[in-house]
Amino acid sequence: MQNLSRCLIVVCVGILLNACASTKLTEVWVDEASKNKPVSDVLIIGVTEEEGVRRSFETKFVKAFQAEGAEAVSSANVIKIDGNRKLEKDEILKAVYKYDNDSVLITTLVSVDSKQEYRPPRMYGGGYGGYGGFYDHYGYGYGYTHYDPGYSVTNTSFRLDTNLYDVKTEKVLWYGVSQTMNPKSDTKLIDDVIKVVMNALKKNGLVTKK
Repeated sequence: MQNLSRCLIVVCVGILLNACASTKLTEVWVDEASKNKPVSDVLIIGVTEEEGVRRSFETKFVKAFQAEGAEAVSSANVIKIDGNRKLEKDEILKAVYKYDNDSVLITTLVSVDSKQEYRPPRMYGGGYGGYGGFYDHYGYGYGYTHYDPGYSVTNTSFRLDTNLYDVKTEKVLWYGVSQTMNPKSDTKLIDDVIKVVMNALKKNGLVTKK
């Protein structure tokens, strides 16, 4: 009985975590004058300490723009970086002029927050007269604390900040903050963030198929 209860708890926790896995935009702003004026060639820059994650993110974003009919390049492929150093502005501009980019998209991981939540044992009945008597109440409590114990769940939230800039004026065309709860992997996090950002850009006419 105890083993069965533990197995059920593991299954329930897995279902709960999968249900919580989601990405949404919590903050969005768009320059009204830039609506329905799609960008045509974008330099993608991901800001992260892990080079592999950066390359994967930028490469997938490039493909997402290309799928919508826009040109795009990854900064990892066009700007040489030795180690995890900060890019200089002139390096970015050199790449922009070389590839004739009209816009720059920068995404930064701004926070990772983890919170642990305790899930108490499931109890049936309760309330006035819910158990029939004090010993019935005790019996329910004993049974569920011994055979169906509570458990803890850790929820992790990733917040990424994405800005799309016009190259000539350097003004922000679009801005969004995405929040992802409990991603299964870095790949899943990247895919989901790109999806919500691209949907928002398309909604505002900043990316349209030709």
